[in-house]
Parts: sequence; structure tokens; C-alpha cells
Amino acid sequence: MRVMVVVVAFLVLLGSLGFGYLYSAGTFTAISFPGASYSEPTGINKNGEIVGIDCMSSCQDFQGFAYSAGVFSTINAPDAVDTRLWAINDSGEIVRAPFDGTSSSSFLYSGGAFTTINIPGVDNVSVSGINDSGETVGAIGSSTSASGFLYGGGILTPTNVPGKEFTKTKDTNNNRQIVGTFEDPPSPAPEPATMTLLCSGMMGLLGMLRRRNRRT
Repeated sequence: MRVMVVVVAFLVLLGSLGFGYLYSAGTFTAISFPGASYSEPTGINKNGEIVGIDCMSSCQDFQGFAYSAGVFSTINAPDAVDTRLWAINDSGEIVRAPFDGTSSSSFLYSGGAFTTINIPGVDNVSVSGINDSGETVGAIGSSTSASGFLYGGGILTPTNVPGKEFTKTKDTNNNRQIVGTFEDPPSPAPEPATMTLLCSGMMGLLGMLRRRNRRT
């Protein structure tokens, strides 16, 4: 069965204002939460249901929204200062990643209720994608060190890029194909003794070049 390809993203204008859009069959449609200063659609399913984030005025706190058939609805986790919805599957299940500075929990939103996504023995879980089987993907760690994962059926599968210390898994489809990002590990800073030797060598080279120039 052929499925219409739909692209959803956000457009940033004037440096601080953001307005979302839906692109379908060659047509752009604005997706902007009523009264919001910033709207960012982040996910869409095959039914055209969209989820995202928005904020009012100064954009200090964000709320989640769903959009379907021209109607917006607000979706906020009850314990969170900040709710950011990242993905929706074809069953209408939505995942929310933590971004409130007070909780390390990610949530699944389904049937009007939030359920904490717990991975036994793992802290600081940030979920960013979900497929139709309910398998979730995301990252475990902090802003300086993260590991990607796929989690489903009680099984945690690492999805780290070999040799990279900062891997974030963004989304997965029903074939368990995964997309994400990674960063190269930072280059180690030179030791003080190494810096001293390097500077001494450069000074010696400059002195040699000066003497050669005087002779010529």
C-alpha cells in the first residue's frame, strides 16, 4: 500500500520566534499553537496526528501539544515544569522526554494517562522515539556523556556507535531500523610538560630562523 509521504518540521523566524508547518502533497500548512510565541512539531504518524512543543511569551517553560484534524490539545505531565513530546506511533502512543531539571523520568502518554518509562537498574533515561510495537529508543546519561538504546519487551539493547562516547538514538521504525547522532570524543588537552617542551621547541626554531636571516 502506498503511503503519502508527509514531512513536518519547524521554521525559525526573527531569531527567537518559531512557527511549525506540515508539508503534504506539495502543500505547506501552518502548524502553530494558538497564542504561542514558538511552536515546534516533533513527530507525526501515518494518520496525520502530530505532536510537538510550544511556549508562550518569554518561552521559559514549554508545554506539549497534539494536533489532529485541525484541532489542538495541550498535553502536560502533571509533575513537570516542562513537557516536551517527541514522537507518536500509529496507535497514538506518545513519548515525552524529561527537560524540567527536577526529574529524570521519561513518560509514555496513552489513553489520556502518563506512565513512567522505567528501565530496571538504569537512571537518567531520555526517550525520543517509539514504534508501533511500543519499543522505545533514546539516550542514557547526561549532557556530557550519553549512550543510545533500544528498549522493548523488557530487553535493553545498546545502540552505541563504536569508538564514540556520545551517542543519542532519535527514532526507530517497525523494522527496528534506528536513526541517531554521535559525537567524536574530545581531543585530550596537552599535559603542562608537553606544552613546555612544545613552546621551547618553537622558540628554538624561531631563533634559528632569525640567525639564518641575518647571515643572508
